[in-house]
Amino acid sequence: MNAPIAIAAILATVGVLLGGSVVLTRLTGRIGIPIALGFIAVGMLAGSEGIGHIQFENYTFAFRAGIVALVLILFDGGLNTPPSSLRAVAAPSLTLATVGVFATAGILATFAHLAGDVAWPVALLVGAVVSSTDAAAVFAKSDCILKVQPPNPAELERLRADQGIISFLWHLRNPELVK
Repeated sequence: MNAPIAIAAILATVGVLLGGSVVLTRLTGRIGIPIALGFIAVGMLAGSEGIGHIQFENYTFAFRAGIVALVLILFDGGLNTPPSSLRAVAAPSLTLATVGVFATAGILATFAHLAGDVAWPVALLVGAVVSSTDAAAVFAKSDCILKVQPPNPAELERLRADQGIISFLWHLRNPELVK
């Protein structure tokens, strides 16, 4: 195959995949399934074992392309966030990001030192690593949320259309439902 035909075939394949992803984006938005699941399905169908039979074994390039895509996705999300939604969550986020993280790190470090017989430097490191995963970030990124207590109205407002929440029956508040 000569060079112009090979380049045309590559461009046509990329065009078909991009067109399919646009259709898939609109379809998943209407159905309510996560878009990432749709893109994974397109990749599997286009791959060497799927109907597309596209051979690709350059794992370094795939890794770098994935990193670039992740950076673009995060950048786009930041640019498309309305300032009004940032103002609404600025105070709770800053409080959680500073006071909450320090308090959690201190409590976990103390527990690790006393209960686990761990040296203070290691206990502080464990507390610092674990405390940085705050609930708001986990809530925003998760597709399925497990809770012991029922969700409060603020948590229900934060749910995306494609998120699910599973709340366990809290027996202390609902003894009549446990019987």
